[in-house]
Amino acid sequence: GPTSQDVFLVEITDADFAKHFGQRSPLPPDAIKTLLRRAAALGPSVMGVDVLTGSPDYPESLDRELRAISRGGIVWIAAPQEVHSHPLSFGAWLAGKHPHASMRVGPVLNAPRDPEESRPPRGGVPYFPISEDLRVKVFPRHIELTGGHHDAGLRPPFTFAHEVYRQHLAHRGATPPTGGRHANHEVLMNFSGERYRFPKISAGDLLEREAPEELRRLVKGKILLVGGTFEEGRGSYETPIGRLSGLEINAFAIQTNLGDGGIGEIARPLAVAFDLLCGYLVVFLFNYR
Repeated sequence: GPTSQDVFLVEITDADFAKHFGQRSPLPPDAIKTLLRRAAALGPSVMGVDVLTGSPDYPESLDRELRAISRGGIVWIAAPQEVHSHPLSFGAWLAGKHPHASMRVGPVLNAPRDPEESRPPRGGVPYFPISEDLRVKVFPRHIELTGGHHDAGLRPPFTFAHEVYRQHLAHRGATPPTGGRHANHEVLMNFSGERYRFPKISAGDLLEREAPEELRRLVKGKILLVGGTFEEGRGSYETPIGRLSGLEINAFAIQTNLGDGGIGEIARPLAVAFDLLCGYLVVFLFNYR
């Protein structure tokens, strides 16, 4: 199927990184705040911010300001810290369980919590485990936390892409489906469509000039992801369709939710039995010849 047109990307390219952010990493907070205000003014249903905001330079009031501008939700990315992998026994794997990791989560909008604020900032972790073939293709919807998650607003603990999806549905008055492949802990992402078909907006264009009315009409009520694709960010990963930035992988994960819920696995005992049957068939044919 075609790439979803409900997901727009505001990308900080190499040229934007040099011209508007002084090739500084972490990205200068003032420039990021200006970019987010311009992006929120486009009126998305939800804006996913793929920029770390644990620095005290990002006040919690920024979340309220952007929500007021966009009239939609904001999901901030939270950095995984102290990740611990938990291997599986063969029996557990055969029963259908997946290797998983537990982690602490870094803060978002690192500022004192306003006790009068009824809607604390929402965050999510950009967690995509590496598969056996060293590619990113699995989409977990939940993570296991070991502590430190309250500062990130992770209640309950969803991954970044899944929380963006949930906020998009909430803005439309819908609820996430709970059955079928949507209910699985993790699925294979659906990399449908051409890899560069997600509509992209240059961060430099938003910083240099007011967005045209036509762009506002296109983005209004849609999902808007803001993040960097510049090379020095070292945020690119190998996938079944080539090397993609983390921003694009999150977009494909959201598309997976918007579509059929991902590609599920067949029952592993059945898969093992089929493998053995094929092996015996090869041996039989070899001996027969």
